[in-house]
Amino acid sequence: MSVIATTGVGMLARLLNRLAGTDTMTAAGFATREGYARSTVFDVTRRMEAAGILQRDLAGTLMPGPELVRLSLAEHGVAALHGPAEALLTQLRDETHATARLVATDGTVLLTLTARRGDEEGMLLDAPVGDVARLTLRLRPNTGRAERDDAQARLLRAALSLTDHLSNGDADG
Repeated sequence: MSVIATTGVGMLARLLNRLAGTDTMTAAGFATREGYARSTVFDVTRRMEAAGILQRDLAGTLMPGPELVRLSLAEHGVAALHGPAEALLTQLRDETHATARLVATDGTVLLTLTARRGDEEGMLLDAPVGDVARLTLRLRPNTGRAERDDAQARLLRAALSLTDHLSNGDADG
């Protein structure tokens, strides 16, 4: 393996490690912070986007792509939740104007299965998804009581839908 190839592999490992944390960054920001050539970062990012390992939002912020999320979910035995969770999280985000997340834990490690970035301030609502995950909504700070109650009802319906999906054996995948 060439020096250039191993540099790309090492850079990808660092990038994935950053994505696993709470850091949000663009490809350019990552290049600056880590000292990699921008052209190398953009090349690796483009290739990983094509493979579904990474994706970018409209602001260029790097996020785990669908294939990386699917691999993470498979490790916890809930890979089949990816499609339904992605659709429900998008719907919850759009209808409640909140940050929506599905997280799983094995008791020691908390894994964010799917996340939609948004405001990190405000009230947190959550509901269980079977025994393996929790669905959460982070409401905007200025959310009123009626909006909060509506968001809670939507959250509970979505969590029940995902729990039913798990109960029906659809998440063996």
